[in-house]
Amino acid sequence: MHYIINNMPQIDAVFFDLAGTLFSLRDIRDPFGVVLYELAIDAGLEPDSKNLAAAYRQGLGEAFLEIGSEPFYLHRDLFSQALVGFLKYFGASPNKEIIDKALEGQRMVTVGKTSLRPGSKETLVKLKDMGIKVGVVSNIDDDYFDEILNRFEIDNLIDVSLSSETAKSCKPDKQIFVMACSMANVNPQNAIFVGDTPSADVYGAKKAGMKAALIVEEGSRRPRPANDEQIPDWEISTIPNVLELLEGK
Repeated sequence: MHYIINNMPQIDAVFFDLAGTLFSLRDIRDPFGVVLYELAIDAGLEPDSKNLAAAYRQGLGEAFLEIGSEPFYLHRDLFSQALVGFLKYFGASPNKEIIDKALEGQRMVTVGKTSLRPGSKETLVKLKDMGIKVGVVSNIDDDYFDEILNRFEIDNLIDVSLSSETAKSCKPDKQIFVMACSMANVNPQNAIFVGDTPSADVYGAKKAGMKAALIVEEGSRRPRPANDEQIPDWEISTIPNVLELLEGK
């Protein structure tokens, strides 16, 4: 069965981002704060908890400038560089042992403290019942990706699961989107990508020829597109809203 929305091409597949989309990043905010606090203590600092988030944001921003502009990178390398920047924010020298400990803490938090957004599993079931292929495509390393999908117990509801490590392509590089569509045996113009970032999810999907829906959870600040290519075709606030799109609402 195919779905045509407001005279657009038929929709044969819906792909979802993982972090920030199928689960909220709010899930890990406080537990990751503990990881950062322990890293600062391990570095011999006496951190002010109010500065931890600002320090990590700066470190992550610098890491993206250095690493994130490449079409492919391992997120372990990105996060490692972000933690180095975090320590430098406080004037501390990086130390591989404590960085590795924090990286494992970050992985355990992301794998163990997240949960599907309300209605996500029901939406995936409904999409499958409608004859629409379902995929999860994420900028994430395999050691995160596989464990999260297993814990969410949605493997049987997904036709395609693709990490950036497997694809050797990180959003917004269009190759990861093209590969996902090829794995699902659908044309990009007949697919919707659902994500939470204009710069990676929307821009990359549209470069690949897909339609894009941006999820903006209630109470959060709406991400500002940097250009017209980052403007989504739709904006939604919940995962079940995807079904409303397919019904033309």
